[in-house]
Amino acid sequence: MFPILSMFDILSVSFSFPQVPPFEGMHVLVVHFPIALWLTAPVFVLVATVLPVRGRWCSFAALALMILATVGAFAAVSTGEAARDGIEEGKDEMFAVLRQHEQLADLLRIVFVIVTTLYALFTLLPSVVRTWIAPSYLVPVQMVFLLVLLASSLLVANTAHLGGRMVHEFGVRAVMTAPPEAEE
Repeated sequence: MFPILSMFDILSVSFSFPQVPPFEGMHVLVVHFPIALWLTAPVFVLVATVLPVRGRWCSFAALALMILATVGAFAAVSTGEAARDGIEEGKDEMFAVLRQHEQLADLLRIVFVIVTTLYALFTLLPSVVRTWIAPSYLVPVQMVFLLVLLASSLLVANTAHLGGRMVHEFGVRAVMTAPPEAEE
């Protein structure tokens, strides 16, 4: 059974913030945000498809998620490149998986930018051309983007799988503490 904790037990627990890793160790912290945001956006696009006029706010929510995911993708690639530069030795197969992971991450970043830009255009355009705030425009556009987001989610999953292989199969770990500074 679980012990019953008193208020004094809870208050006596020491609390401290974790040490912030160096930039090359940030990849493991940064990379999960764009993945989660990108995989959540289709839910909002689906609601916007089902409720084209009343659920128009879902289009804006999906767009916000996509913009944040795209910005996060740039941060993830940047920290991933820094983490890669810290890998000095390993099997040839590991470096092949690393190259694939890096190539897919670069492709994903481009896909994120293109899809987000087009979705922004097609989401914001009806605000200018008022006659396009109609199911005859909104539903087909949302359906196309739903399919595009689902297809790009497969690319996200494949890229993440390769990153997972780097960690779980080959034992690549992020640098979590800064190297000690040299004494003068």
